[in-house]
Amino acid sequence: MPSGFIVLASMRARPGRVRDIIDLLKSVVAASRSEKGTIQYQLAEGIDDPDEIRLWEEYASEEAFLSHKDSQYFQAFADSMGELIVAGSWRTEKYSLVEKI
Repeated sequence: MPSGFIVLASMRARPGRVRDIIDLLKSVVAASRSEKGTIQYQLAEGIDDPDEIRLWEEYASEEAFLSHKDSQYFQAFADSMGELIVAGSWRTEKYSLVEKI
């Protein structure tokens, strides 16, 4: 069985703030992709609902994810989200990779 730790994160931008969030996330994505243990880190915005933002994150292990979550740049991003996203809209789901195609 393949090993891997998947995180799906989503958030809803406050009206008029989606570009601000995406601009901030671009630097988080770039830094995250160079972290040890990061396999994939993808950013997407909704087609049907442009205020919905999703992140697909794949790590070699849960420990790699926890290291990412503790990084200075991720913490700075997380701290700035209060003004940019709808309260209570940040959701994180965690999965164990079953099969890689």
